[in-house]
Amino acid sequence: MIWSILMLLIVFLFFLTKSKIEYCKLRNHSKKIEVEVVEYRKENGGMKNERKSLSYPYVRIKTEKDEYGIVKLQFANNFKKPFKIGEKIFVFLYLGDLLYWNAYDNEIYKYLPESWRITK
Repeated sequence: MIWSILMLLIVFLFFLTKSKIEYCKLRNHSKKIEVEVVEYRKENGGMKNERKSLSYPYVRIKTEKDEYGIVKLQFANNFKKPFKIGEKIFVFLYLGDLLYWNAYDNEIYKYLPESWRITK
């Protein structure tokens, strides 16, 4: 029983580490963009059959010639609103989505490595 729980924990940590490493690779090859959080909107999220309502932050991003657009940030949380209105944060663009730059730099993720190499 203890061994199976330990194995599940190791597999779980392996997959968390793998997702952080993949995210960091995407982030490191992207341009860092500063944006301002302007509002939160509740939207349905999750799987098709789930009826979860998640709070998505919308940010103001500079486009061309001092023009601004409001864009949804792909960083939802149903427990709290991680950013304050008016707060400036860094994001990057990946396949048409804005992703939060420091998404894996908090909670348990900050303790996981950013690469498979043990020594740098």
